[in-house]
Amino acid sequence: MASTSSKSSRELELEHKIRLLEDEFNKEKLKTSALSTLIDIAEWDLQIDIKKSVVPNNKHAAHILPNCQPV
Repeated sequence: MASTSSKSSRELELEHKIRLLEDEFNKEKLKTSALSTLIDIAEWDLQIDIKKSVVPNNKHAAHILPNCQPV
């Protein structure tokens, strides 16, 4: 990559934005993982299903999976 002195302010700004977005993305991945683990533990501990399972031919799933046809 070019040296800092030869980069335009726009390039530096974009690189900074990329770093911020990567940081935000990594935080969201960690949050998603933590919430998924929390749900798994709650399901195991309480012996209940929390996660919604989508059945492809379910008429209620048609809006979630556009290619599904209601039965």
